[in-house]
Amino acid sequence: MQKKMTEVEKSIHEESDKINMVKKIIKERSSVIDNSEIVPEEISTDVWKDKQFSCPNNTVRLGTVFSGIGAIEHAFQRLKLKHKIVFACDIDANCKKSYFANYEIDEKDWFNDIREFNATKYKGKVDFLVGGAPCQAFSMVGKRLGFEDARGTLFYEFARIVKETQPKIFLFENVKGLLNHDGGRTWHIIYDIFKELGYDVHFQVLNSKDYGIPQNRERLYCLGFRQKTQFKFPAPIELEYRMYDFLEDYVDTKYFLKEKGIKFVTSRKNREKSYTQVNGDIALCQKRNQLNIYYKRKLQQENVILFQKIPLYFKNEIQR
Repeated sequence: MQKKMTEVEKSIHEESDKINMVKKIIKERSSVIDNSEIVPEEISTDVWKDKQFSCPNNTVRLGTVFSGIGAIEHAFQRLKLKHKIVFACDIDANCKKSYFANYEIDEKDWFNDIREFNATKYKGKVDFLVGGAPCQAFSMVGKRLGFEDARGTLFYEFARIVKETQPKIFLFENVKGLLNHDGGRTWHIIYDIFKELGYDVHFQVLNSKDYGIPQNRERLYCLGFRQKTQFKFPAPIELEYRMYDFLEDYVDTKYFLKEKGIKFVTSRKNREKSYTQVNGDIALCQKRNQLNIYYKRKLQQENVILFQKIPLYFKNEIQR
C-alpha cells in the first residue's frame, strides 16, 4: 500500500506545466553561470534613527506578494508614512482574513495564487514591491532541495511580478542559507535574473537583534532600484529591550512546562546546540526543534506579537 503524502511532501513534489517550465529555465541558466564572485553591499556607519524622511508628504504606492498578515504594511503604519496598498497576494485563506481586518484593500486587488497572478495591469502603478518567497527549499533546517522543491521555484514568480509591474524599488527577503545553497549557484541565478530586469541590486544579511528586536534572526535582504543608487544598508543600533520586557505578569498555568518539557529544555546537549535556552535576553530564531523558555513557561502568541513590535490591537485571525 502506497504511503499517503503529507501536506509538506505535496508542496515539495507539486507539479504543473508552469512549475516544470520554470525548472527547465533555471536548469538552462545553471549551466551557463560564470561563477564570478557576488559581493554583498556594505553596511553604513551613519546614525540613522533620528533622520527625517525626505518626502514625508508623498504617498508610496505599495504592492506585496507572499503578503502574510502584512509586515511591511504594518511598518508603514507604525512610521506614519503615507501609503496606498495597490495589491497583495497570499495563498493562505487565514492570512487574507487578518490582512483584510487590518488594512484597506479592495477585494479585486487581492490575489490568492502568485502563479496565477497576472500583474501587467499594475505596470507603472507601484513604487515599492515587497515579497519573501517560501524559504523551506533553501533553509538550513529543511531538506535544501532548492529548485527541485516546487516551493523553491516561487522566487521566479516574484521576478516575473517585478518585470510586469516595473516598480521603482523592490525588496526580496529570504533565509541566509540561500546565499550558500548549491555552492552559491542558486543565489547567482536569482541575482543575475534581478540584474537582467534592469535593476541596481544590493543585498546583505541582517540580524533582527541588531535592529531593535530581541530575537536572533538572520535574513537576506535584497533591494533592487530601477535607477542607479548610492545605497548602504543601515548600521546596527543598540538593543533597548530584552525578552523579559514582553512577558506578562500573570499567565494561565497551561503555558507552564511539565516535567518532561523541563528536562528537554535544561538538557546540556540541547542548550549547547542552541535548541533551547532559559531566560535568555535575546530569543532564538524559532525553529521546529527550538524552545525559548522564560520562568518555566513557553512564549505565548501575544509575547511573540509584541516583541516583533506588532501591537496587541492588531486583529490576528490566523488561530481563531
